[in-house]
Amino acid sequence: MMKKQILIAWILLLNINLVQACETEKKRIALVIGNSNYQDEMAILKNPKNDASGLAQTLKTLGFYVFEEYDLTKAKMETVIQKFGSCLKQAGGIGLFYYSGHGVQFEGKNYLIPVDGSDALDSKEEDFLQHNIVSAEKMLKVMENAKNDANIIIIDACRNNPTRGKLIHNNGLDHLDPPSGSIIAYAAAPGKFALDGGVEDHSPYAKHLIKEITKPKVSITDVFLEVRKGVKRHTNDYQEPQYLSLLNRKIYLNDKPIEFTVKKYQRSKRIFPPRQAIKIINISKNGNSINYWKFPWQKQWHLPSQDVYNDFIKSVGSSLKSKELLDMAIKKVVSKY
Repeated sequence: MMKKQILIAWILLLNINLVQACETEKKRIALVIGNSNYQDEMAILKNPKNDASGLAQTLKTLGFYVFEEYDLTKAKMETVIQKFGSCLKQAGGIGLFYYSGHGVQFEGKNYLIPVDGSDALDSKEEDFLQHNIVSAEKMLKVMENAKNDANIIIIDACRNNPTRGKLIHNNGLDHLDPPSGSIIAYAAAPGKFALDGGVEDHSPYAKHLIKEITKPKVSITDVFLEVRKGVKRHTNDYQEPQYLSLLNRKIYLNDKPIEFTVKKYQRSKRIFPPRQAIKIINISKNGNSINYWKFPWQKQWHLPSQDVYNDFIKSVGSSLKSKELLDMAIKKVVSKY
């Protein structure tokens, strides 16, 4: 009888904790896990904690309520996943899961390695499932069962593993099919390793993810495309991120309007014999600027060259086309002058 009462009290306490964890009106919920300090010293990773921390701070600026966790044991990892799922179900909206640390595939299934499960990396095949590991498929199921609007799953795992043994299952992750309404991204291609970053503060994947995910008016699908391109360049094509989308609509994590400083002025220029004026629209942001111009007798504006425009748009972090940017600038000029 006493045991039953204790069990009931524990369940009630857990439910209270779940409710308290979800006391937010935000419609964006994220779980970010970085596992670096594994019990086996040979399995310790330098950057997962840095990567998770950097992304967590970035997601907060994008309006996410973030469960931010580091160096989790299996028990703690499973508990926080359940809390995250309950909160996501309550809030609806967009869910995001990011995991950085060791991960492996075994018999066609993927597993995330808690810090007390590093011995699994060096275990024999018949003993692998007996270690403290967490099924990635179960994680996806938790998010699917939340029945929220959309989910983003980012697996920055399968770091190059320095343990001593010959690992029969250490050949990268197998790709999972995301649930309907979700997109899943991997730091590396199936069966390949993701670099940990060496002396850098972030892994190549996290570095480019943090950079791209904040760009305004860029869909999450395009974010992962740019991350893929950036990581391939960064690693000389050694690491090739991949993603698979079953989203039912476009998702923009930074949907704030793009703010540029727009100026209109005329510049005199001697064109022999008369003196004519060139009309110029100057668009600036973050110290970068670009000009559109035309002569009085011309109806069309001259657009900057593609190379000049690409350099500008890359530096200001926008996805607008040259004509779109000009149209926006003209509207600002008309309303101002």
